[in-house]
Amino acid sequence: ISFSALKPRAGFIVNNYAYSTLGGLRANVDKLIIGPLLGFALLGNLALAMQFYIVLQIIPSLVFKYTLTHDASGIPNTKVKLWTMMFAIVSCIATLVLSPYIIPIFFPKFSEVVIAIQILSICIIPDTLANIFYTSKFLGQEKSKNPLIATGIMVIITASGIIILGPIYGILGVSFSFVLASLGNFTYLFFANRA
Repeated sequence: ISFSALKPRAGFIVNNYAYSTLGGLRANVDKLIIGPLLGFALLGNLALAMQFYIVLQIIPSLVFKYTLTHDASGIPNTKVKLWTMMFAIVSCIATLVLSPYIIPIFFPKFSEVVIAIQILSICIIPDTLANIFYTSKFLGQEKSKNPLIATGIMVIITASGIIILGPIYGILGVSFSFVLASLGNFTYLFFANRA
């Protein structure tokens, strides 16, 4: 193993590790706060709503892994990114329109989760934009500082939103905090890319 080859990329490696760690924290910060603060019934309902969001994220996540390798190699992949963005928009609209009809059929006891699913589905658009257009580009260029900062912003907005909006609006406030976090992530990366 040539450790001397790692030295010039030490900053990228450390930032990338911190980025992955913060991503894990962002995925679990809701569980750490909601249970003790708002109760486990709300946490269970949110977990169901999050499962629908995770399903919406499958294709964009796969495309992100594809675009990341191409961005790292300097190979243009604009068409793939645009098609993925169209998929995200269509899946968001489909979820907004169809979830009030489908959820009560399969989950009749969880009909109150429909609005949370609709709100969370909005996240798919800024998350897909941020990941395939900006995070992929920055990581492909070995500039992991901006994705790290953007993920930190997401964690802060998510936690703050849950603490502030959760007690007032319940699951709607918690769901909306995820939308605000996604928008914050996208906004930061958008302006960082222009700088």
